[in-house]
Amino acid sequence: MKIYKFKNYELCYPNIGTLQVQLDTIFNLQIYKPLHITKSNPYFIDCGANIGVSVFYFKHLYPQSEILAFEPEPAIFNLLVKNIETNYLTNITTINSALSNTGENKTLLSDGNDSSKLLLNDKIAIQTQNNYVDKIVTCDQLSKYLDRQIDFLKMNIEGAEIFVLKEIGSGINNINETVIEYHYFSHQEQELHILLYLLHENDFIYSIRHVFRGYDKYLNPFPKQGDNLNPDTRYCILIYACRKCLL
Repeated sequence: MKIYKFKNYELCYPNIGTLQVQLDTIFNLQIYKPLHITKSNPYFIDCGANIGVSVFYFKHLYPQSEILAFEPEPAIFNLLVKNIETNYLTNITTINSALSNTGENKTLLSDGNDSSKLLLNDKIAIQTQNNYVDKIVTCDQLSKYLDRQIDFLKMNIEGAEIFVLKEIGSGINNINETVIEYHYFSHQEQELHILLYLLHENDFIYSIRHVFRGYDKYLNPFPKQGDNLNPDTRYCILIYACRKCLL
């Protein structure tokens, strides 16, 4: 078991490179920092918690917070639970499920690290991604958990964002703040405009930014001389949104 010591925490991890990127972007760059929480015990929902770096970040900011964390990859989920227990974090509920628009089991394209994703409409791209292993996982519907005020929702679910946001319906009105990572993979429909429309129509104000700085050359290829949009293009952007009434 590989263990990395960070601040006062000990984290079990599968890949040191991935862990260092998570620690840099989440703790140093603070890509998931809430801007409008005034209470000491906010409620977070973490969609795509991975091994728990974002969970640790929220607990670091708000020790009395309550967190609901979803992680579909079974091996990664086990590390998430172990990290929570090893570091004696409390008031955290973990669910070993993917989030989707239905409760049916689906195929997870698993990389055993941080980029596992549901096989939704991306059937062509899987033919070129030999580092993925198919796993059947349970799926849950986020709308079931939006029956109370959510102070902050973090969503990093590798391309299933639109499916989930459409599914939650009026439950979106119980979310105060959110950070959503929008992923565009090759050979699929671009749906960023749908995501932004959903936020706009439900009285959110939003901003869009790249987040990965030095990692942009891998995830966000523009602008670079000679680049063209082509079937192999993929990118990831970060969307922060909050309800207008909080401003």
